[in-house]
Amino acid sequence: MKMKKIVSVLLAITCLASVAACGVNSDGYAKVGAPDYSQAQGELLFDSWLAPRASEQAMADYAECGYNVMHIGNDSIMPPTGGGVNGESLSASAKQKMNDDLDRHFTLGEKYGVRSILAMNARNMNQTGYIDFSYMDKIISPTLEKWKDSEVFYGYMPLDEPRFLDLPITAEYTATGGARKYDRIIDWANDDYTYFSSKYPGKKYEIVLLGITNTQQAIGASFEDGWKMFDYYCENFAKNLPRNERVISYDAYPYAMDSRTGEIYNRGGFMASLEYGAIKTRELGGENWTYLQAHNYITNPQQITYQYYSAMAYGVTHFVTFCYMGEVWKNQQYLVSDAGEKTDLWYYYKSANDDIKKMENVYTQFAKNWIGALKIEGTQRLEGSNAMDKIKYPLESYDGIKSIKATQDTLVGIMRDKNGYDGYMISNQVIASGNTHDKVDVTFSGANKALVYFGGADEPETVSLNKGELNLDLPSGGAAFVIPYKEA
Repeated sequence: MKMKKIVSVLLAITCLASVAACGVNSDGYAKVGAPDYSQAQGELLFDSWLAPRASEQAMADYAECGYNVMHIGNDSIMPPTGGGVNGESLSASAKQKMNDDLDRHFTLGEKYGVRSILAMNARNMNQTGYIDFSYMDKIISPTLEKWKDSEVFYGYMPLDEPRFLDLPITAEYTATGGARKYDRIIDWANDDYTYFSSKYPGKKYEIVLLGITNTQQAIGASFEDGWKMFDYYCENFAKNLPRNERVISYDAYPYAMDSRTGEIYNRGGFMASLEYGAIKTRELGGENWTYLQAHNYITNPQQITYQYYSAMAYGVTHFVTFCYMGEVWKNQQYLVSDAGEKTDLWYYYKSANDDIKKMENVYTQFAKNWIGALKIEGTQRLEGSNAMDKIKYPLESYDGIKSIKATQDTLVGIMRDKNGYDGYMISNQVIASGNTHDKVDVTFSGANKALVYFGGADEPETVSLNKGELNLDLPSGGAAFVIPYKEA
């Protein structure tokens, strides 16, 4: 027993020495000295489902809106899926047109700095007849071979919202044109990835998980089923990929409408999905991707910034807007019409994308080392506030924060840069359909200064802290990214 105590003491001394060596202030937790991010570089990826048309103006508008990735889907290049036809049965002209369309997307993407994810044959939970990439490759390989060494060809997405990954499926469209049955969808995905990565190594392979949301309940599943599917995907697929290809991608749109009252409310599954996506990304490494709602119930730009800042509290670095064009969902909202006309949403998203990009070089220094999140119940909590109700694994406390209180429900995402500075994404969690401000008082351990990045600000504010206390006033859909420190 004495020996165990001696070892414990020695370990404690070692840990303390390690902390001191990192420049942590002796009377608290904050790092000593102002951090310098003037040379920091990082990139956030702004993406969308349903890519713009392959025209000069459409791509220019897309880039102007702040996007640098696109999912090329059924709007431009539609693979033949009827009648069991295989690639060899297509006419030469049909094959050429598909290659020309894809090449034009790549060429314009290169010009405007927009990468492409191929989602031309994505199957979802309501569809059968899965298409092997080998089938697609028979048709479009001339173009893919031309661009395979370019970052413009960024990845491939074959699966959108699979109902459950352990269900049996039939792959009806294969390289040979025959059907092939699988006991589990995930087995098909592993085979498909093997072929794809062998021909085009280093590209992303995205499976979009059905987020932990009311959609789960709509298909007869529970929130618990949603968490289990994340686990199943990571254990049976993602962990087997090279670390730089691991993607945790999911959609769980926050906004819904009460059919009785017509009021828009926040579905708790959005936050639950962000949380679990962050947890699995932390376990596996790789990248945390999420989809943002544009297709319905968006009436103001604050609803968009709310989604961004909530996602950033969980270390998300790749955001996919659903959806950019109105090709398929005629009865829903979109940023650009089929004719290329910009809607109010285009301007809302441009404003949000521009604001977020102003902090990307700093935020990206922290996002890869996400630690956890605190959920703070507001002292003046509005009736019906439920955005954080489904968060399952919040931190109970954090050493860097002595105390925190807020007038409205508040989320505090905690992450750390390579030099040991803590960063806090503090966001107002009131549904962003009004103008409800959130007054946040947070006291940091050992800090007397803080860099505060407000969305849309060109430069951070350097704020002096009174006994470590920082006072924030966050509007609806608003947030602040805070880096506390001890002035040297």
